[in-house]
Amino acid sequence: MEGLERLRRKAKNAADLHAVVGIMKSISSSNIHHYEQAVQSLQEYSRTIEMGL
Repeated sequence: MEGLERLRRKAKNAADLHAVVGIMKSISSSNIHHYEQAVQSLQEYSRTIEMGL
């Protein structure tokens, strides 16, 4: 029975790890989106400054 309980704990730990990885992927995707928006804004700002000069 001890082996069965150990397998259940391992399965639960794997499921928990899978959930954490999913959350981490969502956060990184959101961060990438924000950085892409920042780059676009900086490019527009740079173009505006160049046109002004």
